[in-house]
Amino acid sequence: MQTYLPYPHFDKSAEVLDTKRLGKQIEDCVKILDTLHEVNDTGLENHPLVRMWKFYEVRLSQFGLSCCQEWFERNEIDHELLMRMTDHQVYAEGETTEFPIWWGDVDIHLQYRRLLIGEDKNFYQAMWPQLKPLKKFRYP
Repeated sequence: MQTYLPYPHFDKSAEVLDTKRLGKQIEDCVKILDTLHEVNDTGLENHPLVRMWKFYEVRLSQFGLSCCQEWFERNEIDHELLMRMTDHQVYAEGETTEFPIWWGDVDIHLQYRRLLIGEDKNFYQAMWPQLKPLKKFRYP
């Protein structure tokens, strides 16, 4: 499970993802939000990614909706996942709209780029030719 944010911008991050990872992003955002909003017992309460997004559900749902929009533009949309993301956006209303403290940290976004290269070198290396693959993300 991962939220790939190679850029400190939701739409730009979603646009550069390959279709496989883009779809997985929506699934993972829903899982994390299900956990944070206690919608389902996911067993992920202590996952570092869940802790990373705790208190920033509004922003995570915005990223998930950016991914949905990009997936829709590629004609790959799953209406059930879109509805679940929309439900989480509504559920998150009234919560903080601040960005996580790690947002915009150059090292974090570089790690995501390197992690993507490690996931699919053929697809991502051309975008960031100067970077080497990364296999394990260091959570903030």
